[in-house]
Amino acid sequence: MYQIKQGETSPRKWSMPNRKLALVPSKVTVPRLSERARVGLIAPVPIPQIKFQDEDGEESPVLVSGKPRLVNLWATWCAPCMLELGEWKERQKEIAASGIEIVMINVDEPKTAADERAEQVREIKAKVTEMGLPFTLGFGDQGLVSQFDVLQRSILRRQRSLPVPTSFLVDGRGHLRVIYKGPVEADQLIADAKLLEAPIEDVVAASVPYPGKWLGQPAGSAPNQIAIRFIEGGFSREAEQYIRQLTKMEVDNPLYNRAEANVLLGALLLDQKRLEEAATAFSDALKQDPNHRQSHIELAGIQVQTGQFAEAAGHFEAALERRQNDPELRIKLGQARMKNGQLDLAIREFRAAAELRPNPAAHHNCGNALLATGDVTKAIDEFEKALEVNPRFTPSANNLAWLLSTSPDASLRDGKRAVELAKAICSQASARSPSNLDTLAVAHAEAGDFEQAIAAAKEAVRIAKAAGDLRTSSEIQKRLTLFHQKKPYHGG
Repeated sequence: MYQIKQGETSPRKWSMPNRKLALVPSKVTVPRLSERARVGLIAPVPIPQIKFQDEDGEESPVLVSGKPRLVNLWATWCAPCMLELGEWKERQKEIAASGIEIVMINVDEPKTAADERAEQVREIKAKVTEMGLPFTLGFGDQGLVSQFDVLQRSILRRQRSLPVPTSFLVDGRGHLRVIYKGPVEADQLIADAKLLEAPIEDVVAASVPYPGKWLGQPAGSAPNQIAIRFIEGGFSREAEQYIRQLTKMEVDNPLYNRAEANVLLGALLLDQKRLEEAATAFSDALKQDPNHRQSHIELAGIQVQTGQFAEAAGHFEAALERRQNDPELRIKLGQARMKNGQLDLAIREFRAAAELRPNPAAHHNCGNALLATGDVTKAIDEFEKALEVNPRFTPSANNLAWLLSTSPDASLRDGKRAVELAKAICSQASARSPSNLDTLAVAHAEAGDFEQAIAAAKEAVRIAKAAGDLRTSSEIQKRLTLFHQKKPYHGG
């Protein structure tokens, strides 16, 4: 091996240093397998605002700011639960001194009848009184259990159902710190209470049941992933509440991204057609990350729906700055420009999209924009190009057939070709709409087959009336009158 130093012309021989380093293997004692599990979170996550019923039947949140809480799920039929609660009772003074408040939520399956449920609650309260348990009592149903189950699955990424007892240790800031699956002893609770304010090194060291040296700090769990799991679990309302909770609090988690949380909230609201709230969420995401491409795209899409075409174009342009070779996005920008009356700019975007990738939609939109400028010849050319890319692209086939049938310029009309295009469209039962049948009718009329033109127009009128579209049926009826007079329609 050789060593080359800057400024020298010849390499020098290099030998590896002779280091005496004695490697002593450590002895790892593998813990005994058990149904119990202590899951310490390296990166704490805010706990969702799950609610239970208190002793008076009122809703109460599991999260109470400023004080550590142990949320315990238990059942009267569960022997390990009763033993666990009994031990905590004996050690209550020590547990209280550690700063932990225990909330014991009973998850016995609720009786369906109101009077039976009331009697069931009385029996559970009597059991708690008999045992002398000095903890806050609450009640939960299957919905509460399912939410806690979703929570633990999102943390552990394992598809194992939530057992009873299970407990969740939450610090004073509302962050989940430890999950105990199965019974947990008072000594462990007291030890973990000390870790709530301990340095991260101590928390990491306590996360596994044997000693060792970490090469790097584990990543932990992402709060946004919990929200996603709640959505997947069918708890959209709770997911929304959780995301809003995240965006308003200081989250001490390196995996938390406030901009992404707002994007997730915006997507959830958009699915529910709550456009104004979704727009606010995407705007908030852009305040945190002005270059967030997806937020620009989603916000632009909402603005198109609400008629804010100039603003939408601005956001589409901002998104294109990050990736200019996106043909679909250029088409969307062109559509926004077109709806805003900027036809030349729209045509430029559609043509740019077509150059990036052969795309019938790009040519079709370009044809529509050219048609709006009055350039029928170039519009026909674009519709033809769309069909070259995809011969079965119905929107362009219909527009082309219409222009070949109705153009005031005789040199552009071609009734035979128009009939071929329109018949191909209407050969599918699902495509026999008033618009397509109207095109078929004017094509037959241009080709001189007024009997077929009348039949197609009558069918179009009937379907339009059945759908309550009186405006369309009235327009077609006017053309039907011409066909009865054996006159084609050349209205353009």
